[in-house]
Amino acid sequence: MEQSFFRQLCGNFATGVTVISSQKEDGTQTGFTANSFTSVSLDPALVLFCLNKEALSTSFFSIGAAVGISILTDQQTELSNRFANPKITAAERFKEVALLSQASAPILANCMAWMEGVVESKIDGGDHWIFISRITQGAIEKPASSPLLYALGNYNTLKN
Repeated sequence: MEQSFFRQLCGNFATGVTVISSQKEDGTQTGFTANSFTSVSLDPALVLFCLNKEALSTSFFSIGAAVGISILTDQQTELSNRFANPKITAAERFKEVALLSQASAPILANCMAWMEGVVESKIDGGDHWIFISRITQGAIEKPASSPLLYALGNYNTLKN
């Protein structure tokens, strides 16, 4: 199937927007915007996310690495754009961004919800890696907020 049509086809499915992040032992951080995120299992608590194999941050997500997942609100399109922009370095992405202090992976403050986990599996998925992470903790920070959604090539919000 032709790639641009496949992207358009899949774009008809609305997804939530997250920032996935990790940190190396030397304190170097990485983070990227992902809408390829979903729950996998309740017992154990597992989620998956996908990352392009050519992305510079793939080395951060080895088996056993701590992972932070920040679920964005519909007021955080700027953060989504910042972490999605390949022209912005990882250090610049985190500049002046508030992080939660209780997590072992970088987690953005003021998000709708967050999760922390550990990478358990790395699976070949064509031009992307599929990472499965076991969730160890999380919280709903803004239960009255609306999630940031992506569909049809644009950001969207829930309409009640």
